[in-house]
Amino acid sequence: MRVTFTRRDGLALALVLVAAGALRLVALPGRGEWDDDQGGELLTMLYWVRGGQLPDVGPLSSFGTAHHGVAYYWLLAPGAFLTDVDPVAASATTALIGVAGVAATWWLGREIGGPIGGYVAGLLAAVSPAAISASTFVWNSNVEGPAAALAAAAGWRAWRTRQARWWMVAVVGVVVLTQAHLAAALAVPPLVGLAAADVMRRTPEERRRMLAPLMGAVAIALIGYLPFLIHEVHQDFSESRAILDYLVNGTGPAGSGLAGLPVIAWRVLASPVSGFVQSAPLAGFLALFVVATAVLIAAFGTVGVARQFGRWALGTTGWVIVALALITPSLGVITPGLPNDQYHLWLDPILLASVGVAVAYLLNTRMAFEWVSGATILCACVILSLVRIPPLQAPDGGWPAAVAASDRVRSITGDDPVAVTGVAKPGTALIFPLQRDGVRIVDPGSANYLVVVCDPLFERAVRVQCGGPAETSIAQQFRFPATGLVDRFSNSPRRVVCVFGVERPAI
Repeated sequence: MRVTFTRRDGLALALVLVAAGALRLVALPGRGEWDDDQGGELLTMLYWVRGGQLPDVGPLSSFGTAHHGVAYYWLLAPGAFLTDVDPVAASATTALIGVAGVAATWWLGREIGGPIGGYVAGLLAAVSPAAISASTFVWNSNVEGPAAALAAAAGWRAWRTRQARWWMVAVVGVVVLTQAHLAAALAVPPLVGLAAADVMRRTPEERRRMLAPLMGAVAIALIGYLPFLIHEVHQDFSESRAILDYLVNGTGPAGSGLAGLPVIAWRVLASPVSGFVQSAPLAGFLALFVVATAVLIAAFGTVGVARQFGRWALGTTGWVIVALALITPSLGVITPGLPNDQYHLWLDPILLASVGVAVAYLLNTRMAFEWVSGATILCACVILSLVRIPPLQAPDGGWPAAVAASDRVRSITGDDPVAVTGVAKPGTALIFPLQRDGVRIVDPGSANYLVVVCDPLFERAVRVQCGGPAETSIAQQFRFPATGLVDRFSNSPRRVVCVFGVERPAI
């Protein structure tokens, strides 16, 4: 059988996707971390599956007064309803979305840089430590990258082919992207700018023909945000007011975050190739240099659509770095053990596609220096990614450790009603496995046992140590005496559990 260009292209994509799937689906149950974010999100799914409580907003944001979008819950819904909210099924859903994101990144790279651009972008997305990490545990922000890749690829296909119907596909990606994380709204101005440029370059007749697909795109956006709009109308626009209040009052003095620009630029540019910089600073510096070089080559060393894309990607990256410094200045400070690069994960596929475009341009030239430069950039990115591949076991033990902790608590509390809380956290990492197994979770005033979960990572913030003082302080607030301590254990570096009991008079 003769191997045609199309078959060869398809075979290359298939190999990349097989590699991406293997890197994401192997040993899945224990790979992703399990903490309160995961417990809280799957509790919402449990209330939906077992109680019919359809969510209209997503998980609570980090600033505590507004929520992310509801789209992630809908993505988890098929697996949740089929498996009674099995966390492994939820992780598998996220992993498959991650593999789809690799395909979308390949599409974006190929759309701009041709076959080689697609191969490079897809390969780098398949082995990207940040993308692999985001694909192996349950969290709403983990679908940012795949959604952004879809939106950018469809938008640039609309630009390159002048077929406006692709903007409807782009809007699907935008809806999922912006609901995955509030900060992903930073992706909207660059994409809207591209759409506006697409409209402006056309003749009046072409613009009239664009009206139907653009109206379709608006309709898709309205449908996607319908749950949010309904919630806002019924809740006196509480979400909108909370977001506005954060932007006006919650980010500190104007310009206070600009001092963190170098660190934020480092995090943003290194993330797609070497992952979170706090765990590997040297690899992060090398990745920063390689990715920045590739983006500059794409922006100024290429021609035609490749140059247009390169400059768009460069402008988008600069916009993101400055905007994050202003709205999330905490990114300018690296806190060991607390990765918070979810604020810019959506930019990763755009940066990887830029690397693909630059490498494709260099490899397609006949000059030895440029060919070697392209090969060097590609090899450097692959090597930096491979040495930073996430381990097959989560540092905190993942879901299996949470199950073990839940089982130990159940062996003590039996069928009695239990209250669960945490030190500076809500304790949903344990509430979910307990409630899924039928334990009756009640308010502390009605509970025979109080379970207090403490994370040593937050000891510095609360200024009290886990393993006794912190948990006892919380227990006493709920009138559970320190002498009522029944058990104390730690089955994870990030989890100390104390169980307090109380004797209540019979009614």
